[in-house]
Amino acid sequence: MLFIAGIAAFLIVVFYIMLLVGQIMLICHGFKKDTTWGVCNLLVPFASLVFMFKFWKDEAQPGGKVTLIAIVGVIVCLVIALVAGGAGAIEASGGLENFEANLENFEANLQNALEEAETAPAETAPAETAPAPAE
Repeated sequence: MLFIAGIAAFLIVVFYIMLLVGQIMLICHGFKKDTTWGVCNLLVPFASLVFMFKFWKDEAQPGGKVTLIAIVGVIVCLVIALVAGGAGAIEASGGLENFEANLENFEANLQNALEEAETAPAETAPAETAPAPAE
């Protein structure tokens, strides 16, 4: 499972590079369309997504397609990495049966700690005394 998580991590890096290239392409296309769109794509968060979907049918805009592919790729790889990492954690703890036993032990220890906290006498903090007036 760690092998799959490693591959997913590598692909996340590749898709982030694609995302960076797509964003640069969107910024350049925004400046070609209008200076306002270029500045918005450069400085305003999510303005490039609005620009990408507004001008989706432009022939000279491959940046939007690259960006969309990269976003979908990153999301898919993150899901794969999370699933593989979770499965690897269960496998490393000795399998599902051992994992369930550890979980039951944790719940029992937590219950005992809560019961002890309820039955323990409350400690009172010493009262603060006012400083004596200087003469």
